[in-house]
Amino acid sequence: MKINKEMLKQIIKEELQIIILEKKKKQEATKALANQKKLNLETAKLNNPYLHISDYQVIREKNLSQMESKVKKAMKNGWHPIGGVAGIAFGMSTHGGNSFAQALVKFKY
Repeated sequence: MKINKEMLKQIIKEELQIIILEKKKKQEATKALANQKKLNLETAKLNNPYLHISDYQVIREKNLSQMESKVKKAMKNGWHPIGGVAGIAFGMSTHGGNSFAQALVKFKY
């Protein structure tokens, strides 16, 4: 079979179309991956409560039951405990010595 000029042009044209289609598919895949990464990052930000803290306080009391009472009162006013109760031992501190502390936060939402 002899290939003439027109057949060669047609073969080249078809090959170029294939190359263009493959390039478009690759670009679309790259764009889809970038969009998915962006969506994943936004979802992670929305699900991270630490990024939504609007206020912070620490309640400290010498007596555990008094601290629990203050924490419960703060919770009724929109505060949320974050982390566990800390035991503070200052030894011979002039600031009150041993006590308990609880961190609380308010969220933007």
